[in-house]
Amino acid sequence: MTTPPGEVLVARAPAKLNLGLWIVRKRADGYHDLVTLFTAVDLYDRLHVRLKPSRITLTTNERRLPTDERNLVVKAARALAEAADVSLGAEFRLEKRIPTGAGMGGGSSDAAAALLLLDRLWDTRLSRARLLRLAADLGSDVPFFLKGGLQLGRGRGTRLTPLKPQAGLEFVVVHGREPIDTGWAYSRYERELTASTPPPSILALAGGGRLSRTALMHLDNHLEAGLVPDVPDIAERKRLLTSLGARVALLTGSGASVYGLFATRELAHRAHLRVARAGWTADLCRSVSSGVVVEGG
Repeated sequence: MTTPPGEVLVARAPAKLNLGLWIVRKRADGYHDLVTLFTAVDLYDRLHVRLKPSRITLTTNERRLPTDERNLVVKAARALAEAADVSLGAEFRLEKRIPTGAGMGGGSSDAAAALLLLDRLWDTRLSRARLLRLAADLGSDVPFFLKGGLQLGRGRGTRLTPLKPQAGLEFVVVHGREPIDTGWAYSRYERELTASTPPPSILALAGGGRLSRTALMHLDNHLEAGLVPDVPDIAERKRLLTSLGARVALLTGSGASVYGLFATRELAHRAHLRVARAGWTADLCRSVSSGVVVEGG
């Protein structure tokens, strides 16, 4: 049974951090095979939806975002309507908090939220496996947000292995002055792609293990080196976080945000205050075990 026309459903869509990202090779389809460590964090967008007779519409508080077919929320809605043979519409309202072009997966998380909301709103009854396939077609990060927690991603990042539960990891995420386009970031990567492999401590996580101190010591992001010449404040932010006690400081995904991992919430809180005083926009975040959550559900 579809949701009544006046009822509004709401989903909480988390950001993610790539704790590490290793590019293995470029694929024939233009994507890259990679190994990455995803974690969801408690910085959220909220997506609201209610039933409409036919049209799919989107409004948002972020004026720079398109609200037509270029937006992943609209793309997700249309993909689900086609897959489930649904002719109903939906009216979305997106409250953005996750910065765009930050490497934190906000658009992908919003797309996953749209799939889960419309699956309920339209009563599509698609299987979880079918939703995951739709998610992968929408973007490499979208399947992660249907799962959440701490996951090892391989291939395009869509082959996910859950890692053993980890106590909340404490982060300060320092955002860049300008967003970074993902395609441009990958174009700056100039290494010999076929010769690149993650360290053994990371590959060992493919068995679904726990993120160890050894693995933390070997975290890396292969995209950083190609970006720093054009975005030098990446190195500046990493130095700042390290000077404030971060155990690890790295670019997340294709940027522009840089995260620092801290041993305790108290240390992270102090660092967050210092980063803000230094003139940077930053968020204090903790890892969470869930992906997108439909509130009240």
